[in-house]
Amino acid sequence: MNGRPSIRDLEQTLNVTLLELKASKALCDCFISERDDHETEIRSIIFMNTKLKVELANVVVKSNDLTDRRDNLQVLVNEMDCRNEYEQSLLQI
Repeated sequence: MNGRPSIRDLEQTLNVTLLELKASKALCDCFISERDDHETEIRSIIFMNTKLKVELANVVVKSNDLTDRRDNLQVLVNEMDCRNEYEQSLLQI
C-alpha cells in the first residue's frame, strides 16, 4: 500500500459519517419538536397568567369597594352608638 486510503475505506467512512449525520438530524428534529411544545406551553402559561392578573385586579377593586362600604357602615354604627348614649343620658336626667 502507498498510504492512501482505499475506495472501500473511504466508502465505509462516508457511510459511517452519513449514519452519524442522520442520527444528528433525528436528534435535532426531536429538539425542535420539544422546543415547539415548550413554546406552546409557555404561551399558554402567559395567557393564563395574564387572565389571572386581570382577575386579581378585579378582586382588589371589589375588596377596596367593600372596605370602603364597611368603613362607611362603621361610621354610621358609631354615630348610632353615640346617639343611644346621648338618649340614655337624657333619660337619666
